[in-house]
Amino acid sequence: MAIKSGVARVWQVKPSADGKRWSSYPLGDKSAGSEPTLGAHNSRADISGAGGNPDPAPVTLSGTSSGSTRVVFVGGSFSETSTPTDSLGSTVTQYGTDQGYAGGLWPDFGVQTYVVSNAAGSGSYTVSVDKSNSFPLGEISVAVLEAAVSGTRTIVQSQGNAAAAGAGVGYSSPSITTTGPAIIFAYWSGDADSPVNPKDVSASAGWTIIESAFISSTSYVQFAVAYRQVSGAGTYSLTWTPVANQGAVMSMVAVQ
Repeated sequence: MAIKSGVARVWQVKPSADGKRWSSYPLGDKSAGSEPTLGAHNSRADISGAGGNPDPAPVTLSGTSSGSTRVVFVGGSFSETSTPTDSLGSTVTQYGTDQGYAGGLWPDFGVQTYVVSNAAGSGSYTVSVDKSNSFPLGEISVAVLEAAVSGTRTIVQSQGNAAAAGAGVGYSSPSITTTGPAIIFAYWSGDADSPVNPKDVSASAGWTIIESAFISSTSYVQFAVAYRQVSGAGTYSLTWTPVANQGAVMSMVAVQ
């Protein structure tokens, strides 16, 4: 495979009549790096009322690529947080709706999912989430993930929740369907209402947890983000298995 000017050219190799091999015309061109891969990622988790909580709550990534897609998961109170802003002045678009916990246990709490498409800058990148003036020290979890692929991409999003099934009992995330190669980010946050240590969760085979927070002596800040790289079209889900008996709120985003 020859690469010139950022384009990978694939040649078809066929045997000739005398048994020798030769290269025929190229089958086609494919831009280098056209399939999404995992880029920079980072997160924060602030306990409700903690004196060091900043407002707005920032998360900074290092080494981002220009033109990539950035996915932002915000966990916390819907009425106490604003739409994220970033250091590039990008358009930050919410996908799906405010997804609360199962059974109405915490009707104002859950996850909001946002995407920045075809980000203009590279290098250091900061996302900030402004809190309500009435709750500057409020609980919040923010995870920022980069899909390292350039240009405007197709985004698929799904969301849902699960009721408590028992300690160590797994439950499936909402499934998501891709039409081609993609990187999928999956967010989980538990709803345990009493302190449990450790509050931990595992993801099923094929998924890798890349960001998480499980803070001792508080029941509120706990989340995990897993990702999966897929090579083609398909429908994908994962099983989250928490240590504690708790339900969850979940969201998934595929960048393809």
